[in-house]
Amino acid sequence: MTANEIANLAERLSKEGKTKEEAFDFLFDVIGKEPPKFKGDDE
Repeated sequence: MTANEIANLAERLSKEGKTKEEAFDFLFDVIGKEPPKFKGDDE
């Protein structure tokens, strides 16, 4: 999956009312990797 495809998918998810977190979780499910952890995320 190219970066462009990922960007297009993220755009579509945002139009469906998904939060950024939901969109990232979905994208990482598609890509097959764990989402990155950010400072401030609950462990």
